[in-house]
Amino acid sequence: MTATASRSVFTKTNKGSLEITERAHGLPARLRRALILVDGARDTSAISAMMPGEDMERMLGELQTMGFIQNGTGGAPTARIEPVRAAAPAPIAAVIPLEPAAVPAPAPVSAETMPAAAPVASGLDTALIHQVKVLMIESAQQFLGLMAKPLIAEIEAVHDAISLKTAIARWNISLRQSHKAAQHADQYVLAVKTLVGI
Repeated sequence: MTATASRSVFTKTNKGSLEITERAHGLPARLRRALILVDGARDTSAISAMMPGEDMERMLGELQTMGFIQNGTGGAPTARIEPVRAAAPAPIAAVIPLEPAAVPAPAPVSAETMPAAAPVASGLDTALIHQVKVLMIESAQQFLGLMAKPLIAEIEAVHDAISLKTAIARWNISLRQSHKAAQHADQYVLAVKTLVGI
């Protein structure tokens, strides 16, 4: 990986965000995990550290070619919230409305663009919970085989931050107890903690 490539920062496109929630394109598990980790903040080398042994430059290149991600500096400009400017004072003779003027709602902040170190709130974003569940389920399927079935059922039942933390703890222990998964456990746990900000 070249120094320039290792510093590349990518963001998900609309197609990439839809793939995370709807699995419309049937990405292979490895590409899907790489797509989940693309957040517009981590560069290629940081993502590579979370998926050791993978050719991250090639995988991100594939995702970009397929239209799931775009270069964070070269793609369409990211929407930003402009500060609301105070209106000029109304003339004394003007009629003052009883209701405040409508102010456009700020653009929603997606889970993908949240800062990686954001603290976990009790009302954790459902899209973010879904991404974490996908990563946990796919890693359990890959490393734990048939033994993963009860754990996957528990992960699928997660619906809030409290049940997510419990599931993360059990998933973490299961990975560390597996001979096949133990060497990768730290990277997967780091990826999940980074996504939820814990």
